Amino acid sequence: MANQLTDDIYTMKTVKTVSLDDGISWEQVECPHCGSSPLFVVATALDGNINVDPNQRTRWLRCPHCLRGSLLDRGTMHPAPVPLREPGGLPADVAAAWSQVRQCLQVGAPTATVLVSRAILRRLAAGADAADQAAEPGTERCTGLVGLVEHLVAEGYLTARMKVWAERLAPAVDAADDLAVTLEPATARDVASFTLRTLEAFYELDEVMGEGSADS
Repeated sequence: MANQLTDDIYTMKTVKTVSLDDGISWEQVECPHCGSSPLFVVATALDGNINVDPNQRTRWLRCPHCLRGSLLDRGTMHPAPVPLREPGGLPADVAAAWSQVRQCLQVGAPTATVLVSRAILRRLAAGADAADQAAEPGTERCTGLVGLVEHLVAEGYLTARMKVWAERLAPAVDAADDLAVTLEPATARDVASFTLRTLEAFYELDEVMGEGSADS
């Protein structure tokens, strides 16, 4: 593993070295790209003291799993870890959109986070409405975040408590494309977390139970 991690790395001749067996050669942190741990320390700035507080060090890291690099600078990881998770069973278009939501959160883009989350929720609403129309022609289509949640509660996908959360988030979701509205990062995180819970209920449970996609 050491050769794979180091054979393609070149350093300046003036740098000092430590043994691969040294305790500072590995960091017990997660890779911001793939989530693996620990990470190999390619280089570290110790300010002349090998026992310096880890939160006062600057470390250049490499993941032994994906081989991508990152920087841990005085306790802050760069790039920031991708937040939340990808639930199982997502169709390709939903998976791509959910990846965009996570990336928007990662770079601190709250409005984009909410806009893409809203697009995902509308995709779910379209699937739920299509199922209703097939079962009962003339059934009124779901509208808005609250309407979607009410439908999914009635169908048993979500619990009634999710409706309370939807009512709180609906103003932000509905106004995401209004230039006069400034969305806070915490609100965007809540909307994305709500979207994740909905995706888990809509798709992942069926995959776990081996019953196929919920909209198939």
